[in-house]
Amino acid sequence: MIHWRCPCITRARGSSHAFWITSKARHIRTKELARAQGWPWQMLKGHSLTQCQIGAALGNAWPLPVAVALMKA
Repeated sequence: MIHWRCPCITRARGSSHAFWITSKARHIRTKELARAQGWPWQMLKGHSLTQCQIGAALGNAWPLPVAVALMKA
């Protein structure tokens, strides 16, 4: 299992895919942003949103495990 960490994802960083993955020499993809936030990628597919809009939404989102814990409380 690969363990990695991601700095704070904000709306601006998410929409511009501002994170650079040094080991792969590229910017982070929207699917990877979703994984970092704990959101299943399948929930985000099939919408008429652009990759930038999805990235911005992920930057504004609560991580899914936190949202679930709040709802249970």
